[in-house]
Amino acid sequence: MEQPSINISRTVYHGSASFKGNMAKKLLKLSTNLAKFVDHELDIQDAGKAAPFLKALSQFNLVVDACFGQELDSNYTTLIREFMMTYRSLGISVPLKVHLLESHLEQFLVSKGGKKGAGYWSEQAMEACHYDLNNEWETVKVDEKNPLYLRKLKDTIVRYNGKHI
Repeated sequence: MEQPSINISRTVYHGSASFKGNMAKKLLKLSTNLAKFVDHELDIQDAGKAAPFLKALSQFNLVVDACFGQELDSNYTTLIREFMMTYRSLGISVPLKVHLLESHLEQFLVSKGGKKGAGYWSEQAMEACHYDLNNEWETVKVDEKNPLYLRKLKDTIVRYNGKHI
Protein backbone atom coordinates (compact mmCIF):
# COMPACT_ATOMS: atom_id res chain seq x y z
CA MET A 1 0.00 0.00 0.00
CA GLU A 2 1.41 3.38 -1.00
CA GLN A 3 1.84 5.77 1.91
CA PRO A 4 0.22 9.19 1.54
CA SER A 5 2.50 12.20 1.73
CA ILE A 6 1.94 14.45 4.71
CA ASN A 7 4.48 17.09 3.64
CA ILE A 8 6.40 17.31 6.89
CA SER A 9 10.15 17.80 6.70
CA ARG A 10 12.95 18.25 9.16
CA THR A 11 15.45 21.11 9.11
CA VAL A 12 19.14 20.27 9.41
CA TYR A 13 21.04 22.76 11.54
CA HIS A 14 24.63 22.20 12.67
CA GLY A 15 24.42 18.53 11.70
CA SER A 16 21.26 17.85 13.68
CA ALA A 17 17.82 17.45 12.13
CA SER A 18 14.64 18.60 13.87
CA PHE A 19 11.15 19.81 13.13
CA LYS A 20 10.81 23.58 13.15
CA GLY A 21 7.84 25.89 13.50
CA ASN A 22 4.85 24.85 11.45
CA MET A 23 6.34 21.42 10.69
CA ALA A 24 6.41 20.54 14.39
CA LYS A 25 2.83 21.72 14.91
CA LYS A 26 1.65 19.82 11.84
CA LEU A 27 3.25 16.64 13.21
CA LEU A 28 1.51 17.16 16.55
CA LYS A 29 -1.86 17.72 14.88
CA LEU A 30 -1.40 14.51 12.88
CA SER A 31 -0.38 12.44 15.92
CA THR A 32 -3.81 10.78 16.20
CA ASN A 33 -3.74 9.78 12.53
CA LEU A 34 -0.17 8.63 12.96
CA ALA A 35 -1.29 6.28 15.74
CA LYS A 36 -3.92 4.76 13.42
CA PHE A 37 -1.29 4.37 10.68
CA VAL A 38 1.11 2.65 13.10
CA ASP A 39 -1.61 0.26 14.26
CA HIS A 40 -2.39 -0.62 10.65
CA GLU A 41 1.10 -0.80 9.19
CA LEU A 42 3.35 -2.17 11.94
CA ASP A 43 3.38 -5.57 13.56
CA ILE A 44 1.97 -5.78 17.09
CA GLN A 45 5.37 -5.66 18.79
CA ASP A 46 6.57 -2.55 16.92
CA ALA A 47 3.18 -0.85 17.28
CA GLY A 48 3.37 -1.54 21.03
CA LYS A 49 6.79 0.13 21.19
CA ALA A 50 5.55 3.16 19.29
CA ALA A 51 2.32 3.60 21.31
CA PRO A 52 3.80 5.45 24.34
CA PHE A 53 5.65 7.88 22.04
CA LEU A 54 2.50 8.55 20.05
CA LYS A 55 0.57 9.08 23.28
CA ALA A 56 3.20 11.61 24.38
CA LEU A 57 2.91 13.42 21.03
CA SER A 58 -0.86 13.55 21.33
CA GLN A 59 -0.68 14.82 24.92
CA PHE A 60 1.91 17.42 23.97
CA ASN A 61 -0.44 18.66 21.25
CA LEU A 62 -3.09 19.17 23.96
CA VAL A 63 -0.56 21.12 26.08
CA VAL A 64 0.39 23.31 23.12
CA ASP A 65 -3.26 24.05 22.35
CA ALA A 66 -4.02 24.73 26.02
CA CYS A 67 -0.99 26.87 26.89
CA PHE A 68 0.67 28.45 23.89
CA GLY A 69 -2.17 30.31 22.20
CA GLN A 70 -3.66 33.64 23.15
CA GLU A 71 -6.11 32.16 25.65
CA LEU A 72 -5.28 29.75 28.46
CA ASP A 73 -7.31 26.55 28.84
CA SER A 74 -8.54 26.19 32.44
CA ASN A 75 -7.33 22.55 32.45
CA TYR A 76 -3.74 23.40 31.47
CA THR A 77 -2.07 22.28 34.72
CA THR A 78 -3.60 18.81 34.44
CA LEU A 79 -2.60 18.55 30.78
CA ILE A 80 1.00 19.50 31.58
CA ARG A 81 1.21 16.95 34.41
CA GLU A 82 -0.32 14.16 32.30
CA PHE A 83 2.08 14.89 29.44
CA MET A 84 5.08 14.94 31.78
CA MET A 85 4.13 11.61 33.38
CA THR A 86 3.91 10.03 29.94
CA TYR A 87 7.10 11.74 28.74
CA ARG A 88 9.10 10.65 31.79
CA SER A 89 7.83 7.07 31.38
CA LEU A 90 9.51 6.96 27.96
CA GLY A 91 12.93 6.76 29.62
CA ILE A 92 14.49 9.32 27.30
CA SER A 93 16.44 12.46 28.14
CA VAL A 94 14.68 15.63 29.19
CA PRO A 95 15.90 18.50 27.00
CA LEU A 96 15.89 22.08 28.23
CA LYS A 97 12.61 22.97 26.50
CA VAL A 98 10.82 20.05 28.17
CA HIS A 99 12.32 21.03 31.54
CA LEU A 100 11.05 24.59 31.01
CA LEU A 101 7.58 23.28 30.22
CA GLU A 102 7.55 21.01 33.28
CA SER A 103 9.12 23.33 35.83
CA HIS A 104 8.49 26.89 34.71
CA LEU A 105 5.56 27.26 32.29
CA GLU A 106 2.82 27.06 34.93
CA GLN A 107 4.78 29.42 37.20
CA PHE A 108 5.15 31.93 34.35
CA LEU A 109 1.47 31.77 33.39
CA VAL A 110 0.35 32.21 37.01
CA SER A 111 2.74 35.15 37.44
CA LYS A 112 1.03 36.81 34.47
CA GLY A 113 -2.43 36.39 35.96
CA GLY A 114 -3.33 32.87 34.84
CA LYS A 115 -5.79 34.01 32.16
CA LYS A 116 -3.72 34.38 28.98
CA GLY A 117 -1.70 31.76 27.14
CA ALA A 118 2.03 32.04 26.51
CA GLY A 119 1.29 33.21 22.95
CA TYR A 120 -0.23 36.37 24.38
CA TRP A 121 3.08 37.26 26.02
CA SER A 122 5.28 36.36 23.05
CA GLU A 123 6.81 39.00 20.82
CA GLN A 124 7.25 36.34 18.15
CA ALA A 125 3.55 36.37 17.27
CA MET A 126 3.60 40.13 16.81
CA GLU A 127 6.78 39.96 14.75
CA ALA A 128 5.28 37.27 12.51
CA CYS A 129 2.17 39.40 12.00
CA HIS A 130 4.31 42.44 11.19
CA TYR A 131 6.33 40.44 8.66
CA ASP A 132 3.16 39.14 6.95
CA LEU A 133 1.61 42.60 6.84
CA ASN A 134 4.79 44.06 5.37
CA ASN A 135 4.69 41.44 2.61
CA GLU A 136 1.10 42.43 1.85
CA TRP A 137 2.03 46.13 1.85
CA GLU A 138 5.02 45.60 -0.47
CA THR A 139 2.68 44.63 -3.31
CA VAL A 140 0.85 48.00 -3.32
CA LYS A 141 2.89 50.50 -1.33
CA VAL A 142 3.35 54.07 -2.41
CA ASP A 143 5.43 56.91 -1.02
CA GLU A 144 4.08 58.61 2.12
CA LYS A 145 3.69 61.84 0.15
CA ASN A 146 1.43 60.19 -2.39
CA PRO A 147 -2.21 61.29 -1.94
CA LEU A 148 -3.27 57.62 -2.13
CA TYR A 149 -0.94 56.58 0.71
CA LEU A 150 -3.49 56.52 3.56
CA ARG A 151 -6.15 54.85 1.41
CA LYS A 152 -3.73 52.13 0.22
CA LEU A 153 -2.46 51.55 3.76
CA LYS A 154 -6.00 51.20 5.11
CA ASP A 155 -7.02 48.88 2.25
CA THR A 156 -3.94 46.74 2.87
CA ILE A 157 -4.71 46.40 6.58
CA VAL A 158 -8.37 45.57 5.89
CA ARG A 159 -7.35 42.98 3.27
CA TYR A 160 -4.74 41.48 5.61
CA ASN A 161 -7.21 41.26 8.51
CA GLY A 162 -9.84 39.73 6.23
CA LYS A 163 -7.42 36.92 5.37
CA HIS A 164 -6.70 36.24 9.05
CA ILE A 165 -10.14 36.13 10.62
